[in-house]
Amino acid sequence: MSKNNFTLGKILSKDELRTWKEFFVYKWNAFKKSRSLYMSEVYADNMVLQSNIPLKIRGHALPGDHIIVSLGDAENETFTGSDGCWCVVLPAFEASYKTYILRVKNKRHQLVFRNVMIGEVWLITGVSVMVMRMKEAVTYPEELKSLDKRNTGVIRFYKKKELVRNDLNVWPAVYCRNINKYRMLNFTSWQTVQKENLYNVPAYAYYLQKDYPNHWMYLLV
Repeated sequence: MSKNNFTLGKILSKDELRTWKEFFVYKWNAFKKSRSLYMSEVYADNMVLQSNIPLKIRGHALPGDHIIVSLGDAENETFTGSDGCWCVVLPAFEASYKTYILRVKNKRHQLVFRNVMIGEVWLITGVSVMVMRMKEAVTYPEELKSLDKRNTGVIRFYKKKELVRNDLNVWPAVYCRNINKYRMLNFTSWQTVQKENLYNVPAYAYYLQKDYPNHWMYLLV
């Protein structure tokens, strides 16, 4: 085979090419993050933080960086360890309808997370049936009609989604090792429950929160 006819597509399938593309994009993003201030994707606008316990806010930056974290009137600071990790502990907050702005900064960057609430945080997980959405439930029309306006925008959810969609039976070993090493998980953004997106809310999680009135819930499937 001549050099002109040799291409990566000749030895890798379309799904394999897509898998490797996702891998290199992730590696590039991880490299860029390693030169700055960054946090897990679970920290985002509309997130919920657990009430009535000290809040441990974690992230990454360059070793020795001075990190300042504030939430409402609470503020604390620390220095990044030699491994680039840091953790700031804020006092416990009570659950309420109040919204906050979480600010995290060092000398070079500032991260700002808006519309943050304090409430009950629940982890909803299990077999594949747990990802059934409300639109697939027979009670969806009734729930859509009777959705309590008081809770609109208060209940939030955050779902895990597939990192790569493909039909590969065998994934490259180096890719699998990096999934474990770098925690290559992919999530949707935090979403508030509205009539417009009720169809996409995990059904099991939604009905669980109905059993706990006046709670503010974090739903991860």
